[in-house]
Amino acid sequence: MNRKIKIGISIIIIIIPFIFIYKIIPIIKEKESTNNQNTHTINNWDKEKVTIKINNISEDKKEAIIIIEDKNDIPVTWDMSFVIQKLSEANVWYKLKAPARTEFLNKVVSPNELGITKIEINWYNIYGELSKGTYRIIKNNGFISLYSEPFEI
Repeated sequence: MNRKIKIGISIIIIIIPFIFIYKIIPIIKEKESTNNQNTHTINNWDKEKVTIKINNISEDKKEAIIIIEDKNDIPVTWDMSFVIQKLSEANVWYKLKAPARTEFLNKVVSPNELGITKIEINWYNIYGELSKGTYRIIKNNGFISLYSEPFEI
């Protein structure tokens, strides 16, 4: 093979990865970044217009009703799943481990005409008895996590 052809092929083999790294990857990352910027809204849904309040903690401290108030034009539905966090002595929230299986949490609850969703949650069936402390509940609607107001056990 001619020496000039070998050098040309070698240069092409070296240049192609650089083109991919410096031209193609930034385009891919830009598209991902643009997509991620929109994850806080779906059809103009704004998480700032949503609150989660704890209502009616049972006397045995095993369950409560949470009220999700969604003041968006089109409120979203919620499933029954939830996560509980506890406030540590160092004033840091940490997620509790959930040893129980939670298949029943696939049920979806729709808001009423005022955008209010009431969900009865029983943390005892998932987490067991909660020790004394400050807790909050995290709800996730598939793209954003929302935190309830803190509550005491």
